[in-house]
Amino acid sequence: MNRNLVTYALLQMPGIVLFALVLYLLRDWLDIPLWLMVLLVLLWIAKDAAIYPFVRHAYDMRAKSSAETMTGKKGRVKERLDPSGYVQLEGGLWRAEIRQGSAPIEAGKQVVVKGMNGLTLLVEPAGEEKGKA
Repeated sequence: MNRNLVTYALLQMPGIVLFALVLYLLRDWLDIPLWLMVLLVLLWIAKDAAIYPFVRHAYDMRAKSSAETMTGKKGRVKERLDPSGYVQLEGGLWRAEIRQGSAPIEAGKQVVVKGMNGLTLLVEPAGEEKGKA
């Protein structure tokens, strides 16, 4: 069985159990027949099953981190990097930094992402990526 599906199902169990317990405790007060309680719990489970295809990627433990997916991508400097500023990358504006002691990078120049520090991109000029070790 799919590991992501098992994880998702186990995480949904407390909600299902709590919902069933609340229905059970309210059955006399609201005069809920047993067949309706069972139907409502089954509908709750069906709701969770219907949502799973849209959220399954969130349960994938093998998914790459942000740093892994951003490394190697190229962007354009929007605000001079001296040593920090902003870079336009994949439609978003990211805070970026260059290494201490590196020459500033002017707006409009292309940079390549070498890593991340939190949500800050660590970049260097695109032309230097092959020469670095």
